[in-house]
Amino acid sequence: MDFSPLFILFDRLMWEWMLLVRNFRRKDLPEITTLIADTFNRNYNYNFYLSIFEKWQGGFLIAEDERGVVGVLTAVISAPKEARILLMAVPLNIETGASVQCFFQSL
Repeated sequence: MDFSPLFILFDRLMWEWMLLVRNFRRKDLPEITTLIADTFNRNYNYNFYLSIFEKWQGGFLIAEDERGVVGVLTAVISAPKEARILLMAVPLNIETGASVQCFFQSL
């Protein structure tokens, strides 16, 4: 599996990257578990996320910035040129959450 970035949001004025979107890695489990617990007030065990990843590897995306994981998106292809979002979680922080959510929605 290739873990190279899928997208990089770059701030041209500051000459630094702002947001990196990449495929899920197993080492992301602690951070996404915390993010989803904070966002939805739900606690799922690691097997829940691993089962999603095993079934739809290409549809399990992670957004991260310099602080770590700041967004999770899982989706499946439901028809030609159509996908269904299963789960999307972004931080409750207005600034970070809004920018990650807008980016995921643009996909």
